[in-house]
Amino acid sequence: LARLIGDTEEDIQLAVTANAAQVLARFDDIEWVSQLIDGTFPDVKQIVPREFGTRVDVGRDSLLNAVRRASYFARENNDVVRLAIHAGEDDMTPGSVEVTANAAERGNSESFVDASISGGELQIAFNSRYLADVLGVLKHGTVTLGLNGANQAGVVRPSGGDQYSHVIMPMVIGGQ
Repeated sequence: LARLIGDTEEDIQLAVTANAAQVLARFDDIEWVSQLIDGTFPDVKQIVPREFGTRVDVGRDSLLNAVRRASYFARENNDVVRLAIHAGEDDMTPGSVEVTANAAERGNSESFVDASISGGELQIAFNSRYLADVLGVLKHGTVTLGLNGANQAGVVRPSGGDQYSHVIMPMVIGGQ
């Protein structure tokens, strides 16, 4: 709904059904409906990792630009973008995130983004569209990636805060 609304200046009409099972939003020439799904949902607090083996603090714009560049090449390869986390050689040297993608017909993309790395180095692959989506939503200058391994969920947050967390599942790639 937030994406549909965008920067509209129009009034938005919201209505909730009597049983509180649906919500309707109307503005401009758009009608948007959402319905509650019956079922037992997992405890979100148990899904989101609290501690990370690798923590990456990186500029949102730089990482987003690198992911967007790589996504052009990733389209032919199931939208796979690989992130290789490299720690700095010492405390005075910044680490880096290497963002790569390849396509048989188009070639390869390789970008390096400076980052502050805590913990071990690792390689992980994500769907470029999902990663670009979350980075596009965050408006903070720096984001934190919390990672625990190539086959475990990653968490993306604005640096210095935990009011927003986005869990992103990795893509399991052979040979990792």
